[in-house]
Amino acid sequence: MRRGLPRELLLAARRPVFALDATRLRRYWNGGDVIMSHLFNAGSILFEVGERFFIDVLREHGDSLTVASLQEQVRGFIGQEANHRRVHVDYNNTLAQLGYEVDALRRRTAGVLSHYREKASPLMQLAMVAGCEHLTASLSSCALSNDAWLGAAQAKDDAEVARFWRWHCAEEIEHKTVVLDVYRARGGGYWRRVYAYLRVTRLFFGSANRNLVHLLRHDGQLFAPRIVWRALVVMLVRPGALWQLFRRWAAYFLPGYDPGAHDEGCLIQPVLQHLQWSAPDQAITGQGEAS
Repeated sequence: MRRGLPRELLLAARRPVFALDATRLRRYWNGGDVIMSHLFNAGSILFEVGERFFIDVLREHGDSLTVASLQEQVRGFIGQEANHRRVHVDYNNTLAQLGYEVDALRRRTAGVLSHYREKASPLMQLAMVAGCEHLTASLSSCALSNDAWLGAAQAKDDAEVARFWRWHCAEEIEHKTVVLDVYRARGGGYWRRVYAYLRVTRLFFGSANRNLVHLLRHDGQLFAPRIVWRALVVMLVRPGALWQLFRRWAAYFLPGYDPGAHDEGCLIQPVLQHLQWSAPDQAITGQGEAS
């Protein structure tokens, strides 16, 4: 049983609506904090492209699974990721309106992932997605468990953006076991999983850092002393992102690692309960997701 989400419980592909135009998605929407705003902005550009990759890979494996309940979980996973990507497109289009070169960053990440789609085996691609999902679930757990990540976004105009990120984080935690379950069901072993994890760790954080550098350079703040100091504080002190993330990152190397062993229902339930204004649709499977 997946703690906080039994395996027999279908994943709901919720379709909340967020106002993420330029009047709401301010350049430094996270309480005016340049680093904390752009960390999320850089992630949004990466997630839009990455989630397309996740959907494509999982579709290839879902129909060949012999366990019906896992097939249903894959459909729910695809539906959730398709909805995440839909909102990230709007989010990133707004960043483009603010003058950032979003299209160039999209193309670069898409080019890297296209290489793996062409050259890596289907099982290696699945191992890569499992590793990426562990990273996104770990970051989501950090963001929801420490108010320093999104707590500053309390102003009326910022709360909508924070609500979007909390929804995304909650669903990343909610479906955190699905891809690794599929990988193991397809015969994937430990060493391939670890090798792929090291590859995607480099790819994930390298791409996110490249996006962050572009955003800061565009604003003329890349080497500003106060920005460098603030980045060090964020990484090492509050929220201490490196220390928060490290133990979660390292747990994936355990041979019998089970992402569902740690109950995080207390993190996601308050977020999802506040989405009462959005209607969950259990039937959405992401089949209509545009390329």
